[in-house]
Amino acid sequence: MTLLPQKEHERADVVLMLTMDVAEETMLLMEAVAARSVKPGMGIVLVTGSIAECQVVRAVQFGLRSVIWRQDAGFDSIAKAVRSVADGCGVLPASVQGWLIDHIGAARVGVDKHRIPPPPFHYSISGMVVMILEFRIDRRSGVPAFQQIVQQTKQALRLNILVPGDRLPTAKEVSETCAVNPNTTLKAYRELEREGLVEPRPGLGTFVTRTLARPQAGMDSPLYDELLAWMARAREAGLEREDVAALVTSATEQQYDGMMTEARSVNE
Repeated sequence: MTLLPQKEHERADVVLMLTMDVAEETMLLMEAVAARSVKPGMGIVLVTGSIAECQVVRAVQFGLRSVIWRQDAGFDSIAKAVRSVADGCGVLPASVQGWLIDHIGAARVGVDKHRIPPPPFHYSISGMVVMILEFRIDRRSGVPAFQQIVQQTKQALRLNILVPGDRLPTAKEVSETCAVNPNTTLKAYRELEREGLVEPRPGLGTFVTRTLARPQAGMDSPLYDELLAWMARAREAGLEREDVAALVTSATEQQYDGMMTEARSVNE
């Protein structure tokens, strides 16, 4: 994946957006992409954990053509959605289709270019597809903002969303979208540089130098498919997101922390 200047997303045929949940910042970003696009029929593929009904109707007017739930996201499903949008079609979950049918005839929302903020996000482009990745800072988590940036960058590296050669957003861009001090972002990038994952290039930005992705840990791996299937069963059983997170955390601690304890006992 080759990273081009941010303005290059203006000529993309397909924009791939990845976010935990759709917030107002995400909607503004879609609006900005739509306003700046010079490609007739530009379409957006959205990978997200949730999106509200009213947001779907509004997003379609900005070019949203496909929605993929995070638990269903994999290489094949994303590639299928991108190809479909490139061909002028779309892939929408049944619930989203129902929302749109219910809102047929809704008034079109105008795009006011004068109130759209500059794009403070990570843009990378491969062929006709642009990917947008945004940092999300949770101020209620108790985790320092710089550490959240480090963690989210590492997660993107593990999932092969970021690859060597990609440019990270500048400290100014992160400051504009996340309301954090630029020094916070620089501190996070220094930590990533110390770990050998990124490198600063004077006058150009900070670039990814090493991936954390493993073949068996990618979104196109059998393990990922098994995890999606398990989560689907958990959802069908009525478990909430917090229930699933608690189970995963407990299983992780049992498998990994337990193995470390056993290893220490053997060494002793």
